[in-house]
Amino acid sequence: MCYHGVDYSNLHGGDWVIGIDVGKKGAYAILDYGTEQVIKTGTFKTYNHKRLFRVDEFYKTLSTYRDKIIIAGVEFLHAFPSDSRRTSFVFGMQLGAVLGCLELLSIPIIEISPTKWKYAIFGKENKDTWKKNKEYSVQYVKERYPKTNLYRTKRCKKPDNNIADAVCIALATIKQLKGERTNAKK
Repeated sequence: MCYHGVDYSNLHGGDWVIGIDVGKKGAYAILDYGTEQVIKTGTFKTYNHKRLFRVDEFYKTLSTYRDKIIIAGVEFLHAFPSDSRRTSFVFGMQLGAVLGCLELLSIPIIEISPTKWKYAIFGKENKDTWKKNKEYSVQYVKERYPKTNLYRTKRCKKPDNNIADAVCIALATIKQLKGERTNAKK
């Protein structure tokens, strides 16, 4: 499979893929391409509990693992008509910051829609369940990766679905690179 002029057909363990869930409480997850095991998860830190996150910390994390990260799967959304202008603007700024960090480190990007990664991970037969239940990805990641920390902080009592989504996005990106069928239409 070839993306961005690079042939990904001869990848192996030791090559890492990052999945990024951009949003108000965005998160990222790094998985090993060969074993599909979770290497690291993280969340975007914000300025004084505001919606704009700290790009410097995300950039430091990316640059630390740059030699191993081969590609990034980024969840791409569009603004909904019901979204306020401010919400759409902030989301656009966050997405731009993420894409800027990836571009600065020359990490290739695969755009992946929420429907596409959910079909790839959960399958078409479970569509009614995962469309209605936001916590479906949390359940999936808990079962597949029981040692993965899904909590934003040590004080959190509820697992974060954004971290789980980032793990699923990375896994769907790996499936796409391996040539497994990931598109929503059959």
